[in-house]
Amino acid sequence: MAEVGVAKFFKPFNISIAFKTSNSVKRNLVKPLDKPDPLSKSGVYSLHCADCPTIYAGQSERKISTRVQEHLGLVNKFKATDIVETKSAFANHLLSTGHNFSYPNNVAVVHDCQKGKKLDLLEKLEITRAKNSPVLPWVNNVFNFEPGLIFNNIL
Repeated sequence: MAEVGVAKFFKPFNISIAFKTSNSVKRNLVKPLDKPDPLSKSGVYSLHCADCPTIYAGQSERKISTRVQEHLGLVNKFKATDIVETKSAFANHLLSTGHNFSYPNNVAVVHDCQKGKKLDLLEKLEITRAKNSPVLPWVNNVFNFEPGLIFNNIL
């Protein structure tokens, strides 16, 4: 019992030592809640092609998983056809190249955020980062954004 020796040592100096146990009833009975699935939230996400380094950055005010399933739905809908132009630039990449995508392995939640201007700004930031990357090819073709002073300083 080293604690008792410490208390005795400080007693002549009029210093009281308090001890706290880490083994409590609460610690042993209460289980932490499971963390929610990040794909069940809204925010900015990136999709990564399974066969090449191509990425797509997007946002969803709904569940990210719902938006990703829409991209994949277009791929599945047009896979057996000659159509390679859809509403989704990422689906277009998969259809035109015949590349694969693994859900949820190739999905990354970049920013957990609610709808609004902040969500738009974070999406622009991620697209700008991808666009300026010398290594990663990006497929966001519907977004024409020239970064301002803020983005230049962040990147």
